[in-house]
Amino acid sequence: MKNKFGTMKGFSEFDYLGSIERGSYYRNIIRIMYIDLERKEYLFSHEIAEKMAILYDNHNYIEETCNKDLEFLFKKGNIVKYKNDYSQIKSLEELRKKRYRYQLTEKGRMIEEFILNKLNKINSLSTTLDPNLLIRFKDELKDISEFNGKEEDIYSKWNNIIYAFNLLRENYKGYLMELNSFEYEKMMEEDRFLLKKARLREYLEDFIKVLLDESQEITIIILTLEKEEKIEKILNIAIDREFKKRELTGDIEYSEVKENYINQYKRLKSWFLSIDEEPSEVDILNKATINIIQKITKMAKMFLDKKKVSYSRKDSYLKVAELLLKTDEIDKVREISSIIFGDFNLRHLKAEYPKQEEILKIEDSPSVIMKMKPIKERIKTKANYKIKDRTKEKEQSLIIEERKKQDEVKNLERYIEDDIIVLDKLPVVTADVKNTIINLIKTGLTKIFEGKKISLRDEKLYYEYGKAHYNVFLFKLFRPEDENERTILQTYDGNYDTPNFRIEFIRKENTDV
Repeated sequence: MKNKFGTMKGFSEFDYLGSIERGSYYRNIIRIMYIDLERKEYLFSHEIAEKMAILYDNHNYIEETCNKDLEFLFKKGNIVKYKNDYSQIKSLEELRKKRYRYQLTEKGRMIEEFILNKLNKINSLSTTLDPNLLIRFKDELKDISEFNGKEEDIYSKWNNIIYAFNLLRENYKGYLMELNSFEYEKMMEEDRFLLKKARLREYLEDFIKVLLDESQEITIIILTLEKEEKIEKILNIAIDREFKKRELTGDIEYSEVKENYINQYKRLKSWFLSIDEEPSEVDILNKATINIIQKITKMAKMFLDKKKVSYSRKDSYLKVAELLLKTDEIDKVREISSIIFGDFNLRHLKAEYPKQEEILKIEDSPSVIMKMKPIKERIKTKANYKIKDRTKEKEQSLIIEERKKQDEVKNLERYIEDDIIVLDKLPVVTADVKNTIINLIKTGLTKIFEGKKISLRDEKLYYEYGKAHYNVFLFKLFRPEDENERTILQTYDGNYDTPNFRIEFIRKENTDV
């Protein structure tokens, strides 16, 4: 089964990464081989086992275990093994240790290289904003807008622009990730926060100034290039050059190269200009930076307030006692007491609460007014419990279930020829028919065949199972005596590998079969 993206074949070379029990061992073996094979042609199993034993502090990792792990990686296509030249071996011990030479396959080497050089760097993006990257990108863009040289030079300059833009995106992507996961509370608890606050705010404000100034100039350059129709010419030259270059090294369509370059430009443009009423990345970056400056200022104020607070429970109770002594009205005393000593773990309170927003101080939270009634004024109403009549729902469910059974029979009957279905003779079937056939096989397999009865059908031997019922079908299941006789049941939602079962249906008029 193929699609426009290529074959649907899987890659067994990635299986070791998902292994739960032995995954860490496989990964360390691959890493050891990747590093050591940069200076050696091949490795022996005892060399790998020694390094693994050191890595795991000699905890039950022996050469025999290493050989099993190497065999798994060999079967999956990550490593290749060669028989050693026995003429140079002088003892049985040496033969045991140097029986095979191991190397990484090209795919195995590429996977490990990708993990080391690409995947491990995803979470280590630079979060230090570098305004020079923005200035460099602007200079590259300005340079190509004023250039009227050879096509070869235009192609080179456009690649420089894309490289500068990718550096810019990577740097700012890491910065935005840091903003979105910024731990304000932890930062506020540090005594050094006030010392950092002034420098951090000054740094961010300088960055915003550079961002606005440079992005405005970049926007003007892009719009000028489009107005003078230069951008289309530059892209066509770059696309032609790239296609000719890649055509020599592999099979590639011109339309594919063109689509890649146009998408690159669209991404570049959307970074600085608003498209389809969506905010540009520059706008998002600007708002995020202003937001963090405001929060830093609020936190600094909170930190100072927190330092000024000197809390004493004894002094608080003395103040309360003085307040109660000065109050003459008993109702007023009760009101004050209920507020200070009352039970605040209240339940079943309902109100229209305002929409929650990020709040740094409790004083900034909106107030909620609730009207409370004494217990005497509450009227208890007896709950009337009545069993809900679900007769109609049950009837409807039975009708739906009956329709499903009828559809199941109708769909399967189209594939029954002379009361027989043999799996390898079926065409591509729907998912519903596949599920029906699987249910027939499951039901048939529950009927134990007595005395291992073997039947001959169409010059093939089958194990015969007893009669079974499924839906309206009465049938017998026959499993091939040869375990290697298998087939692929093809369906529109995938393929199903199974023994080549034979299903014989028993009609009412033929019950003596």
